[in-house]
Amino acid sequence: MALVLAGRHFDTLVREPLGLWSRWLTGEQLGGERLWGWPLLAWGRTGKALQFVAGLTVVLDLVGPDRLRAFGAELRGQSWRRLADKLEVPVMMVTAVTLVMYYLLVFLTIFAREAMAGIGVTPALLSGPVGAVLALLVVLGVGFLLLRVVRKQGGQTRRGIMAHAERLPLYLVGAAPIALWITATRFLLLPAVNGLARAFDRTHPGYPLRWAAFALFVVGFQFDLLAS
Repeated sequence: MALVLAGRHFDTLVREPLGLWSRWLTGEQLGGERLWGWPLLAWGRTGKALQFVAGLTVVLDLVGPDRLRAFGAELRGQSWRRLADKLEVPVMMVTAVTLVMYYLLVFLTIFAREAMAGIGVTPALLSGPVGAVLALLVVLGVGFLLLRVVRKQGGQTRRGIMAHAERLPLYLVGAAPIALWITATRFLLLPAVNGLARAFDRTHPGYPLRWAAFALFVVGFQFDLLAS
């Protein structure tokens, strides 16, 4: 199946950038072209951002290996339950403020549209990226708080969330944010933290990150060069 999909999109994934590179080598300006459906200028800016991120590895040398190893060891020994206890009140406050702020912006854009449009706040903005980010923050915050409720109702048991689903009021309403929070933490946050711990708590701390930074620099440089 993967080979079939790769064959179908071969022209887009491979021939399209190769065609742009051949035109670039002849001296043609490609500023108005598109690559994979995205303006080439945007790819060039993305390339500059990737090169900047790659350059941040110099911070590893400034911090020093001893402090990096200490940081990695601290990450390995982190107590997530204790950290969740500390974050419960701040997450509750941030979630509530974000939700109230979003509803306030929606209210003002409906009843004071001209004034809000004057400062750049429009219904399209709230229903677009800004609204999506605020909604995601609220959903993640609600998922975290609901999961805390489930854990507290379940006592010290570690059998998992499904064993206590019937104890949570309006569980069906809370299922989506809880699932999103578990997905974000178990498949994004925890692997990232564990990866950092392994990268720093070693004889040569940060060594894998330098190779990753080199790859980012190469990818970013070719996008930047192609858009120049």
